[in-house]
Amino acid sequence: MDTTINQLAEAIIRAGVGAPCYVGVGLVLIETKGRKSGLSRSVPVLAQRVGNRLFVSTIRKNSQWVKNLVADPAPSVVLNRKSRSVTVQSNNIGDWTLLQLDLI
Repeated sequence: MDTTINQLAEAIIRAGVGAPCYVGVGLVLIETKGRKSGLSRSVPVLAQRVGNRLFVSTIRKNSQWVKNLVADPAPSVVLNRKSRSVTVQSNNIGDWTLLQLDLI
């Protein structure tokens, strides 16, 4: 079920629907390489955008997508139908992980 929902969300995001405005909340697609497999991975997430900075978080302590994102030397996000390179800063606050993605 999660896979089907993620596939639907990915299609919607790639079509440019639901992206956050210059300041606001919306859907983005995080694209990374698997840190062990090297395979392309993507995960749809809700992001808070402030200018060229996106904030995303998770409350699951061992989220694989977060580990892949932090380990990837060249991650990107799909935003408004375009793939954009990002730099990543990760902060753990208890079980929460807050990620700051700066658009390049």
